[in-house]
Amino acid sequence: MNNDLRRLPALDPLKGFDAAARHLSFTKAAEELFLTQSAISRQIQTLEEQLGVKLFRREARRLSLTPEGEVLQRAVAETLARLADVCAGLRASQRRPRVNVSAAVGLASLWLVPRLAAFQEIEPDVDVRLSADNRMVDLAREDIDLALRYIHPDTAPPGATLLFEEEVFPVAAPKLAAKLPAVLRPEDLSKLTLLASTTATRRPGSRGNPGSSASASPTPGPRPCSSSTSTTSSSAPPKTAAASR
Repeated sequence: MNNDLRRLPALDPLKGFDAAARHLSFTKAAEELFLTQSAISRQIQTLEEQLGVKLFRREARRLSLTPEGEVLQRAVAETLARLADVCAGLRASQRRPRVNVSAAVGLASLWLVPRLAAFQEIEPDVDVRLSADNRMVDLAREDIDLALRYIHPDTAPPGATLLFEEEVFPVAAPKLAAKLPAVLRPEDLSKLTLLASTTATRRPGSRGNPGSSASASPTPGPRPCSSSTSTTSSSAPPKTAAASR
């Protein structure tokens, strides 16, 4: 621990000093902190002994701060106010309902995040924590309430809820498409070059661009579901799932 921190006065005497400095009265400070007047007096005396300076001028029926007391009062008031704000924020965050969501990266950016603002307008007191991750997650161990994944319907865990189906298909420029077989096979697409992917700017379910070359995504695709275990996309046609605990 830093030696300077060891020399800091305890919090209670500082709180007593702050109250006494604001009221310029040990009696009123005691009433505010639910202490006796003598307890406040002892706190001030302890503080003065630790700092080696007088903090108050004690005159007949009148109390005033010394120059050293004024300096300390400003610092203590700012510090206690900041500490009170932080503590209040921590208490409020514990009272605010929190939902921890894990979503596949593409699903999070293209589908979930654009909808969060509207949800927060409806439920402003719900604290949504989003983790974008394609890996398998353990809902209980990682404290996740809801997980959304692309999965094949046959591999959806018990209790999974279908969110939506998504069709994924390759597209190509007209001249290139005219050279392709009428019925495409995956091996036909593997011979082509992917020029661009528009998935970053289009909603799930929409793939490709009429002006782009073929996209090697031959299988029809995504389906969203919700369950008690998370799943990842397989080599089969991808589907989407949401898992809730």
